[in-house]
Amino acid sequence: MADTGVGDGDAIRTFPFPAGLSVGGVGMQVGPMGAGRAWHADAPLERVHRIDFHTVLLFTGGPVRHMVDFAEYEATAGDVLWIRPGQVHRFSKTSGYRGTVLTMQPGFLPRATVEATGLYRYDLPPLLHPDEAGSAGLRAALAHLQREYEDTETLPPACTPRCCGTA
Repeated sequence: MADTGVGDGDAIRTFPFPAGLSVGGVGMQVGPMGAGRAWHADAPLERVHRIDFHTVLLFTGGPVRHMVDFAEYEATAGDVLWIRPGQVHRFSKTSGYRGTVLTMQPGFLPRATVEATGLYRYDLPPLLHPDEAGSAGLRAALAHLQREYEDTETLPPACTPRCCGTA
């Protein structure tokens, strides 16, 4: 029998977007994947859980096994795993997750973008295999987004961590 990470009597917990860890209180986070990185201290990543936000993983290594809605997926370098709000998922204990992770609250992106891209199309598979040009574009876009996210010096005064009470 496969280990689902849920024991008898255990409920699948839903974790909210950790806004307190965001720079300047924005509804997204971007950064490197890595050992010990956790969005919630009380959420063991290898346990089945649910999130109420988008998580996009762009892999630079692999293979990595990840469960989404009780189906196992194997990702390799260049692959993208998109976990949508409400989906059940679990990180693998034995996989070395390498790459970039982007998390966003629902509503972070404009409605027109959401509708045009099908971000809430739960019938679409979570694992994407972009071609080399698509993968290079995603890496560049995420690197740019990460630089902007980490650049708190150019935020307007009303949005700095000190002014927003997140410092």
